[in-house]
Formats: sequence, structure tokens, C-alpha cells
Amino acid sequence: MLHQYYPVATIVVYTGSKGQGRPSEYSTKVLDTSIHFQYRSYHIFDHGEGELLAMDNIFALIVVTCQKALLEGKAPEEELGEDRSTIARALLSHGRYDNGRIISFLVFLKNFIYGVV
Repeated sequence: MLHQYYPVATIVVYTGSKGQGRPSEYSTKVLDTSIHFQYRSYHIFDHGEGELLAMDNIFALIVVTCQKALLEGKAPEEELGEDRSTIARALLSHGRYDNGRIISFLVFLKNFIYGVV
């Protein structure tokens, strides 16, 4: 059986204070093994809510939701449900995503929001 490989990109999303450090590489050496890994970084507050809402980018909706949760310090379950519904409708309206992909986005959102509050 032949395996097909796809290119992979890494993006680190920082969720701390606006002034936190934002490294974009990692290096280590242990015995005779070394690694140098470079990646793209993004801070959750790199764009304002208005900018994000104007983007034709599904991830922008997730970032807006995360910003709200971080700024408020909490995300009530009812509000999270509304945000997930909004994102699900946006994903469905694009017609580019199958149900499995939409569910994956929503699971990511739920896990991410609960992880930062």
C-alpha cells in the first residue's frame, strides 16, 4: 500500500497577555541529537474584532470567540453554545466543508475555550 504524504505547517497561537514573548523557533541538543524547528506564530490579539469579522476566514470567527473568553475571564456555557452555533452556520454557508470538518472545528473551539478560561 502506497502512502500519500501531505505538507504540514505549524502555527503556534499565543493566548497570554498582549506583551508576552512570541518565539518562532525551538532549538535543543542532547548528546549527539539536535533539532532546530522554525514555525509561524500568531497572537490571539494580533487583529481586532472588527478586522477579524471582516475577514473571509473561518479561523477568524474562532479567534473572535477566544478573544471574548480571554477578555471576560470566563465563557458561560450558554454563550459558548451561541458562538458554536454562529460558527457552525458560517461553516455550512460556505459550502466548502463537510460535516466531519465542521464537527472538528467545533470540537477544537470547545476544547480551546475551556482550556483558556
